[in-house]
Amino acid sequence: MNTLNFYPYYRSLLEDRTKTTTLRLPSKQRFQLGEKVMLTVGWPDEKHFEALHPAKIEMVYEKKLVELTEEDLAGESPDCLAVNAVPYVLGAIYRKILKSEDSVLVIKFKHSD
Repeated sequence: MNTLNFYPYYRSLLEDRTKTTTLRLPSKQRFQLGEKVMLTVGWPDEKHFEALHPAKIEMVYEKKLVELTEEDLAGESPDCLAVNAVPYVLGAIYRKILKSEDSVLVIKFKHSD
């Protein structure tokens, strides 16, 4: 089962099931529509992730930062609800400077038990 890992400061948003969208930089990890994934929290450098609960991928698509809309961000965390905040939030998470032409994955999911 694939996992979607989140930094620990997103734990409460996942536990209360208000976070239903995540943005990621494209990687080798692929997600399929309808796929069941485990939501986890942990710091990547520590390589220890705590499983929270499963979720189902409802939508996954790629867009350039410049093309993102508020609809794409619905269900994101409060720090990433404004389109102009996305490059800064993702830049801090991935530790790189993002340009408007960079692509991101928009992953929408539904929490399950």
